[in-house]
Amino acid sequence: MAAGSLQAAENAMADQYLKVGGTRVNMIFGPSGLLRERIEKGEAVDVLASADMDQPNRLVSAGWAGFATPFARNSLCLFTKPGLSVESAAVLDRMLDPKLTLATSTPKADPAGDYTWAAFAKAGEIHPGAFATLDGKAKKIFGGPQSQPVPQGRNMADFILAGGQADLLVSYCSGAAATKAANPAIGSAEFPDNLRADALYGLAVRKGAPAAALDFALFHLSTEGRRQLSLAGFHAPD
Repeated sequence: MAAGSLQAAENAMADQYLKVGGTRVNMIFGPSGLLRERIEKGEAVDVLASADMDQPNRLVSAGWAGFATPFARNSLCLFTKPGLSVESAAVLDRMLDPKLTLATSTPKADPAGDYTWAAFAKAGEIHPGAFATLDGKAKKIFGGPQSQPVPQGRNMADFILAGGQADLLVSYCSGAAATKAANPAIGSAEFPDNLRADALYGLAVRKGAPAAALDFALFHLSTEGRRQLSLAGFHAPD
């Protein structure tokens, strides 16, 4: 199981893993918090690649996994609807603009939502009242148990922004290239340093899983695995 933001990277990594003699990997993607809940309810899975360290660490505490290790970093970007541009320095101003609607992921169910609210908290330290404004206006459109699924083959940011569901969208910067390819009219900018709430992705392997499961998890940390993550817009952990 892997975070939805990892879909392109994991599929490419699984292909490369096969080419070097590895085992075929069956993938399930979704919000990391919801995936962890499925594991806790007994769904059969050998490896969790989460968009945070909290879900893997919780599985270690529960005895499902023996260890958790970071393997990638990501950052938050603000995406804008076609015809609306944004620069990094103006991210907070755009989000606070009362004329613009803001879409986010769902905290607790999806780490992207947790990182977003951490950035909102930093905004409150910079601009008094900003946290309350952002917390009140944010529309938790994706990443939750009741969220409308993105149609097969459709880019999420394009689906939400070009589809008129919101004017602005907070999501991972790793998706910026794919969004630009899907719709060049959508703008994006990375959150500035004073708002950064970077994502640290983590791995956990089920105790008693086949040796191939640990082998594939370790492939994420190999030179080829890191190359595939980099191509998909991720960075190595510090």
